[in-house]
Amino acid sequence: MARSDNNHVPSLGDRVKILGGVCAEETRHLIGKTGTIIKELNGWITVQCETQICKVHGKNNLKILRPSNHAKQQRHRAKKFHFTMSSYDLREDVSRRKEDTWKHRKGTDMYTGKIEAKTHHQQVDHVLEIQIFKCAFSSSVKEIKKAADRACVEGKIRNYANNVFNLNVTTREINQAKKGPIMSFINRLTADHDFRHLDLDDLAKRSSSLVMKEMWDDGRWARVKRAMVRTYEHIDTKLQTFEDMQPFQDYLHEIVIKMNLD
Repeated sequence: MARSDNNHVPSLGDRVKILGGVCAEETRHLIGKTGTIIKELNGWITVQCETQICKVHGKNNLKILRPSNHAKQQRHRAKKFHFTMSSYDLREDVSRRKEDTWKHRKGTDMYTGKIEAKTHHQQVDHVLEIQIFKCAFSSSVKEIKKAADRACVEGKIRNYANNVFNLNVTTREINQAKKGPIMSFINRLTADHDFRHLDLDDLAKRSSSLVMKEMWDDGRWARVKRAMVRTYEHIDTKLQTFEDMQPFQDYLHEIVIKMNLD
């Protein structure tokens, strides 16, 4: 049967797996393959697979792998979020990945635009702070019933959180200044469930860090936010390939929305 996401049934734009019900013998080999729904008419659903179009009769012959953006937004709005913070240890020593991170970033600090040679007192920073991943996992883990499944999800999160696509080499001063408003945001998010006054920019403006004030004035804070958005979008795309990551993905998405990074 099709997977249900808050009563969501397969619809236009969804990524699906074909379970049966194909209309033509020459497309029978596509059973078990994946594709995107591009048309619906009179009970027939047209699925665009990688190299061939397949018509399937009945939505119960499709399993949803990834809802379309519209369906995802509808499901997301219907969900109630309650944020918590537990003692999951997702952090790894990323200092040993400095050279790999410079290579991944093509020798440029994402936050300043400066090259490696002009970046002093270097530190490897998590673009999306570990505490963001920790909050999303702590809040979503209650939706994962089996211990083995939780361990599997935790391992994937740890890998993504500490991967070079979530790392940037920057100065020690910027690294420390960046953490302040983000930690304040997470602390307020897990304590204040009506979510008032959580805008990340407001928290950055109120920071006592002189470096943060300079970052705000010279545009480096805006670059930090853009780096966070790009990194989130990259990770979100990767998460969509794993059905068991959906609860974590929902909470991570909600945290990013509430940060108001635009």
